[in-house]
Amino acid sequence: MPKLKPKCEYSPRVVAYFPRGANPRLLVIGEAPGPRGANRTGFPFWGDDSGLDIYGLLEELGLLDAPLNRWKRGTDLTGTQPPPGRYAVTNACPQMPVLPNGDFCAPPVERLEEESARIAKELEALKPHVVLSCGKAAAYTLARASAKLGVAPPEPLAGTLPSLKLTEAMENLLAPHHAWDIAGARAFVTCHPARGQWRPQTPTGKLHVRIVAEVRKAL
Repeated sequence: MPKLKPKCEYSPRVVAYFPRGANPRLLVIGEAPGPRGANRTGFPFWGDDSGLDIYGLLEELGLLDAPLNRWKRGTDLTGTQPPPGRYAVTNACPQMPVLPNGDFCAPPVERLEEESARIAKELEALKPHVVLSCGKAAAYTLARASAKLGVAPPEPLAGTLPSLKLTEAMENLLAPHHAWDIAGARAFVTCHPARGQWRPQTPTGKLHVRIVAEVRKAL
């Protein structure tokens, strides 16, 4: 018999989107809280390595109302919070998924399906001008939320999570006349910044740079 995969469990901490104000210019959707970041600090991406890229992007786009103090890898940011601004950051799964041995794991598709209804409600409540999902889990959840709001997602995002073609979806949304609008927001997808995927010299990084240029135009 094939060996069963260990069941994913969740940290008890539920991380809400931040900031809480309505009408952000940009809503960023990540995968799930990480052990050194949101699960420790209570704020999406705040304190983990990927957060340096996420908040760096927000700073680059001129959406922070205070300077970003960059942290070093492993720094405990408990007791601090992200700078205010005209943005919001959330996660496809608001709890850190872990294996029984305590290792971080990807949120299962069943949980992403469940959370897509929450993402749809956040889109309606926040009314962002632009939304950017980062990574396959976030793109899949946003696509399911889009369908719940009556908007068909781009074809590369319309299937199952294993069949989701993220780079193809990025290229699709860069093409003329392929705009994806959800609840009044222009939607884009990009790769997750983990493992250096946003570095401009990589194939995914080159696509990401083009996506960011389109996000900037839409803002």
